[in-house]
Amino acid sequence: MLLIKKFAIVFLIILAGSLVLMPSVFAVPDRGSIIISLNEVDTAEPLWTSSVEASNLAISADGSLVAAIKMYGGVFVYDSSGNLLWSWNGGSSYYAVEVSSDGNVVVVSLWNSSDYTYRIAYWKNAKSLRGTPQPTWLSSDLDGRIGRNALAVSSNGDVVVAVGTGPNVLYWRNALSKSGVNVYPTWTDSLSPWNLEYVKISDNGDTVLVGGSISAPYEVKIYYYKNCLSRQGYQNSGYDVNLRFTDMELKGLDMSANGMYFVIGTSQTVLFYDEGIQLWNSTLTYYFVRDVKVSADGNTVAVAAITEGPSRIYIYKQSTAKSGEVGPDSIMTITNATSLIEVYGLSMDGSGQYIAIRGVDVDNNINLVLALTIDGDGLWKYYDQLHSFTDIEVSGSGEYVAASSAPLDSIYYFSITPPQPSQPSIFEKIKHVREVEDEAENALKALDNLNMSLE
Repeated sequence: MLLIKKFAIVFLIILAGSLVLMPSVFAVPDRGSIIISLNEVDTAEPLWTSSVEASNLAISADGSLVAAIKMYGGVFVYDSSGNLLWSWNGGSSYYAVEVSSDGNVVVVSLWNSSDYTYRIAYWKNAKSLRGTPQPTWLSSDLDGRIGRNALAVSSNGDVVVAVGTGPNVLYWRNALSKSGVNVYPTWTDSLSPWNLEYVKISDNGDTVLVGGSISAPYEVKIYYYKNCLSRQGYQNSGYDVNLRFTDMELKGLDMSANGMYFVIGTSQTVLFYDEGIQLWNSTLTYYFVRDVKVSADGNTVAVAAITEGPSRIYIYKQSTAKSGEVGPDSIMTITNATSLIEVYGLSMDGSGQYIAIRGVDVDNNINLVLALTIDGDGLWKYYDQLHSFTDIEVSGSGEYVAASSAPLDSIYYFSITPPQPSQPSIFEKIKHVREVEDEAENALKALDNLNMSLE
């Protein structure tokens, strides 16, 4: 009987120790079609929010700086703890905002009603500014608006590119060295169509990708420029590659960090290129492209798509090695037990490991932010009954998500992976094992007493 007791105590202690000490290990199987049920995804809370009404935002690669614009209220810059570092409202309307990867440069596009000019405003040393600092420089009048997808800044902030003032491409080199007002672009180009909507640049600013659509009939045009750092003056349609697609509408484009690979999303087609040479294309049957993103190395492509049913995320891996007509490596269908989920926008980290989407639970009229892994694991969701999310960005490092919406309390800052419960120290583990041992001894004594009373 004593041996059995000792064995029981040892067993309970080992069991208790295993509950405390053994890590959880999960194997993720290969999956093609993935159903993401929001009912099974945990709810997360923002690390912080701000009451500034924001129409567009940008985040540095490490998440240490967030810049947001209020369409009729200026630019607001925050640190990673949600502290407002500085703000500025020297214009009348604001359309786009970008932040350099290192967080030291903030760029916005604006319109000023006092002189009816459209300009770029540029701040360097953005992390150390406070109060209401004046821009380091303001561009010359651009003769038209620069939209939310039509502004880009290089990784170190030394190159700024804008498109969309009519058919124009506008390029500023040595931006860190400029100052003053009426700063003219280093070089320009004039293209068709007249409503260029998108621009992406390589990390060093040497490669530029621009695109736009025209309607009646629908047509998409894409222009690819190389060796941009050495250009000067008017380029006279000086692009290296010109792509044209008829009966299509441009829904998004993105480019790898080195500028070699780029992806285009048109109405129902995804196209992938290596320096302007098409490697592959993919047709989305019954679905329509909403947004496209590519990882920094060009290998992972994520596509948000909509239809009359649940929205989907299409994932293409090893994209630089594919060719011809291809299908996605996985399809994530986002569902709710009682409602239709519609995806409006998508962002992905530099490594291609994490995705964040903004959308809406249509039937319940609840707005949604959802964080996922590239393999379809739901990390967390966040619902907001009042606010419609206008923009979403994942930091390049994959650590943080920033989202904006138009009403108050409209800047949200999340950790991509919510903090895990802290692990107990070795002393706490030993204490726990001893407590279990004491409980086991007491239980066995009670069992002995019960046996004696029955005898």
